[in-house]
Amino acid sequence: MKKLTALLMLFSFVFATAAFAAETKPTVKASSGTVVSVTATALVVKVGAKEETFVLDAKTTFEGKDKKPLVPTALKAGEKVTVRFTVEGKVLTAVAVVLK
Repeated sequence: MKKLTALLMLFSFVFATAAFAAETKPTVKASSGTVVSVTATALVVKVGAKEETFVLDAKTTFEGKDKKPLVPTALKAGEKVTVRFTVEGKVLTAVAVVLK
């Protein structure tokens, strides 16, 4: 009976932990800087003294100075942007890119 109780408690803990992990959303951070380069899948921005590379995916949104949507190819090197992004391991994935 003690083994069964311990086993049930273990399963309850594992399922509760899995359910909590599934509900957590990644934290969104932001960086502002100057566009170094942009491709269909990546955006490189100079932030202070370092360069940050952001992954671009189908969910990444782009907004112009006039608050209207942009296509990624409209961004040019030297333009000022703010990037909202998530971090997973060492990968920075852009959620939104706003032209300043």
